[in-house]
Amino acid sequence: MREVRIALVSCLLLLTVTGRGQRRVPSVQGTEPNLVFAVSEHDFGEIKEEDGEVSFDYPFENTGTAPLILTKVIVSCRCTRADYSKKPVPPGGTGCVTITYNPRKQQGVFYKAIQVYSNSPERRQIIIAKGEVIPEPIKEGENEYTD
Repeated sequence: MREVRIALVSCLLLLTVTGRGQRRVPSVQGTEPNLVFAVSEHDFGEIKEEDGEVSFDYPFENTGTAPLILTKVIVSCRCTRADYSKKPVPPGGTGCVTITYNPRKQQGVFYKAIQVYSNSPERRQIIIAKGEVIPEPIKEGENEYTD
C-alpha cells in the first residue's frame, strides 16, 4: 500500500513539474522582449490600379531586455504581402515589417489589418494598411467584365 501511495505522489509531482495546462511564466523575472512599432498604421492614399504595387516599412524596436523574435506575420488576403526581420532582434535593436499591397483587380477603399506575432508578452500586435484604389480606366472598345 505504501508503494502505491509513493507511485501516486510521484505521478502527481511529475505532472505538476511538467506544467501541463499551466500559463507561461518567464524563466527569469524581468527579462522579456518588448515589440514597439514606431508606426502602426499607414494610409497609402489614392493608388492608381495601373501603377502597380505599393510598399511601406513599419519599423520597430525591441525595448525589452531579451532577444525579440517575430514568429509569423499574417495578412488578410492575397493582395497583401509581408516581409519581416527573421533573425532575433537584441534588446535595443531595431527591425522592420514591410507590407506590400497589390491594387490589381481591386477598387475602392481598402483597410488591411496585419497580425504580427512575436515572443513578446503581448503575443500579437496589429498594424494597419489602408487607402483607396482608383481603377484603371476602361479603354474604348473593351468590356469591363473581361480581362
